[in-house]
Amino acid sequence: MANEEHLEIIKKGSVAWNDWRKNHPSIQPDLSDAGLNDLELKETNLTDTNLIGTNFGDSTLWNADF
Repeated sequence: MANEEHLEIIKKGSVAWNDWRKNHPSIQPDLSDAGLNDLELKETNLTDTNLIGTNFGDSTLWNADF
């Protein structure tokens, strides 16, 4: 199950998410089983993020780093 704090941050968009990742490099984010539909996530750093079961339906993921 996704971490609620991580969900709140990613729903703010890629700038907020990438800033948070930069400031918390030791945290492995958990977005598992999340419904992340219709989000603007261009150039989002998703490396080492738990994405098992995550749905990105209709989200923009151009140049996202998986």
